Amino acid sequence: TFPWWKPRRDRLPQIVEALPTALRGNLLRLESENQYVRVTTTLGSDLERSTMKDACADLPDAAGWRIHRSIWIARSDVRAVVFVDGNPRLPDVRGRIWPMNRAMAKEVKAALEETIAKELR
Repeated sequence: TFPWWKPRRDRLPQIVEALPTALRGNLLRLESENQYVRVTTTLGSDLERSTMKDACADLPDAAGWRIHRSIWIARSDVRAVVFVDGNPRLPDVRGRIWPMNRAMAKEVKAALEETIAKELR
């Protein structure tokens, strides 16, 4: 009567597993706040004691970008790269505009163009 198989469970990133169970949704954003990281998911946000380096270490490269030294954003939450007064900015799906360092602007823009090209095929 004992099942010989276990249902497959995708492992959540370590920083998301540290959240209360009610907030463990799809990861949207990480923001550094002193010695804490604000973890924002589709179900809400909470502060976890961590560094950005440690929080981002467990995330897959394809999941998103560290667009600023204090901000990581999910690829699914990004639609375009815009320039305001010559500085790159990243608007998310919800309309909030995030600062972005110049080195990441080319990488993010190229990845978005590649994604759009795949969708048009």
